[in-house]
Amino acid sequence: MDNLLHLNGQSKALEEHIFEELADVKLVLDQVIHLMECEDQVQQVMKQKIERTFERIGEQNAGN
Repeated sequence: MDNLLHLNGQSKALEEHIFEELADVKLVLDQVIHLMECEDQVQQVMKQKIERTFERIGEQNAGN
């Protein structure tokens, strides 16, 4: 039981570390977008990529 609690504690610490790293990456990306004044362009590309992903998911589901 102690081993499970230890693993759970390690997992929680790793998860918190990942959250910290993701926050750092997002902050840097937001800064670059702000400095380049390209929010609209980035949003448009993100929208296109999301739509393409949904199309691919639909194609995969139709093939099953």
